[in-house]
Amino acid sequence: MSTSDFGFIPFRDQQLMKNLQWPLHCIPKIKSAGRFPMPRSNSGRDYLHNEVAIHQHLYAGTILIGKKAFCFLPGDLTISPPGGVTVYDLPKGGAHWCIHFEAVAPTSGDSGFRIPLHLSPGSRRGFFEDRFRAISETLRPRKGRRSETKLAAANAGAQLQQLLLMMAKQPLDDEKKGRANRRSDQALDAIRSKLELEFQQPLDVATIAADSGLSRNFFAARFRERFGMTVDGYLLHLRIEMAKNLLLSTNLPIKEIAYECGIPDSNYFNKQFRRATGTSPSLYRIGS
Repeated sequence: MSTSDFGFIPFRDQQLMKNLQWPLHCIPKIKSAGRFPMPRSNSGRDYLHNEVAIHQHLYAGTILIGKKAFCFLPGDLTISPPGGVTVYDLPKGGAHWCIHFEAVAPTSGDSGFRIPLHLSPGSRRGFFEDRFRAISETLRPRKGRRSETKLAAANAGAQLQQLLLMMAKQPLDDEKKGRANRRSDQALDAIRSKLELEFQQPLDVATIAADSGLSRNFFAARFRERFGMTVDGYLLHLRIEMAKNLLLSTNLPIKEIAYECGIPDSNYFNKQFRRATGTSPSLYRIGS
């Protein structure tokens, strides 16, 4: 069944459209998928395409989808519907996971479901990133019979449909659970923003907790509950992700990369990098 059998999704005024309508029963046809660099020089550039584009951003910025602007942090997901202009405003560059797939609309009898154009996954950030990675690896070109390639494409499409369903479900789960303590959530979001912007600098957990206005024990418990890891773990994750990007995109010496990522002790950096990735920085650069 082709895209025309479902009907092309028109791009509507984003001031009126906060969600993308998608068929409940569908295997999306993926055009491309992978992890790509996003340099700061791309700020202000108009992106116009005929497919749906879903991203998980590993950097912070603002995205204008049609006439609707969203501020996003590393780990957040956005969807750009087809037929409209998407524009980025980036304070710094980075990398993102990206999947482009054909636009389809629910058929008669299929009420479909709504996917938010912007989603902050919170503690499920790693879960969603694993889904993007699995889809990209499944779709990766390989030698083999044509039937195997078709099966890989169908498998990747089925995984994407599951990802879209999970994106639609998360806001419902959040609403169902409720937010028992709005004040702590706002404080944690502010701290998360601080960490994303300042992780390259020396940061003290006790000072971070004090800045939140919450008691240290309560802050530590709520941070782990909300983001799925400790503050130290979150900082290390940000630093390792930056290191991976620098290893692949620059020729900087590893010692300098360690310093740039906020880990000036190169021996400690090598140890933590190996623990996080299963390989050394030098082998990661060669192997990737």
